[in-house]
Amino acid sequence: MSTPITPHFKLEEFACHCCGKLPINTTQLQKLCYGLEKLRAAFYPEGLIIVSGARCRANNNSVGGAQNSMHLLPNSCAADVSPVATYSQVRALKVFTGIGVNKSTGLVSHVDCRKGNVSAVNPVTWQYANR
Repeated sequence: MSTPITPHFKLEEFACHCCGKLPINTTQLQKLCYGLEKLRAAFYPEGLIIVSGARCRANNNSVGGAQNSMHLLPNSCAADVSPVATYSQVRALKVFTGIGVNKSTGLVSHVDCRKGNVSAVNPVTWQYANR
């Protein structure tokens, strides 16, 4: 059974690769998928695959994720994607409040919709050394 969130993304695509659990914060996940739809339309004409969505603590630790990762269950609102677009291109969409960039290529490999004192106009940004 698949549970559509937006036209191109289903809830099951965000399941933890380790345990299969799904995020429960549907409001944040809908915001993320809305952004992913815009990202897909702009830079992924053949379709955008979620490389990693929600993660249990064990999975997050095994992949070297941050202790306070936006991928963490139960409120996961993050997605790792194939690196295709630059930081400037993704930021210009004004839909993500967190953007992770591959340092060696300058391409975005993580997007999220974190809450707090952040905005899509000025998102939290960081670089991955080995991604």
